[in-house]
Amino acid sequence: MAEQEVGVINHLLEVEQNAAALIQDAQIEADKRINAAKIQAESMYKERYEKLVAEQEDLFAKKSSEIAAKYEQAVSEYKQRIVVSEKHLPAFSELLDNILFA
Repeated sequence: MAEQEVGVINHLLEVEQNAAALIQDAQIEADKRINAAKIQAESMYKERYEKLVAEQEDLFAKKSSEIAAKYEQAVSEYKQRIVVSEKHLPAFSELLDNILFA
């Protein structure tokens, strides 16, 4: 009977060792899958991030050039209005006399 009990205990120990090995293999496989999913997610994030940054940089460059063009046009129009405006030298001289010698 003692031999049977020892045999049963040895069998149970083997089953426990097999279970521990299965758990270890499952943990290794889970770690591999998690790492693969993490790498894939980081790759997708980086790809989308770079695409979004490129789109925003293009939009910024476009808007900046539009604003610069509008600014140049407004300054040019202002300068043109000043050049063609009628000058009243006597009135300007009178204004200066009133300001400086008043």
